[in-house]
Amino acid sequence: PTLLRGADRSWAASRQRTLVAYVLVRRMGYGVAEVAAQLGRDVTTVSVLLSRLPVRLQRDPSLQKWVDQVAKTVQI
Repeated sequence: PTLLRGADRSWAASRQRTLVAYVLVRRMGYGVAEVAAQLGRDVTTVSVLLSRLPVRLQRDPSLQKWVDQVAKTVQI
């Protein structure tokens, strides 16, 4: 949780935020605004992350493994 809400903007941290946001919004039905607030990010920032992930999933299918793994561990 500290990493997800932290100031780190590296791809490693951003990827984790993106995957968690994707699972919460796309798979679990949470609102973008609610997820953005929990992550300490602007709604637009989270929306952009979510819009870019499908492209990244197409380019790098191994990311799907991470999405599935995050989905198993994310609980609110």
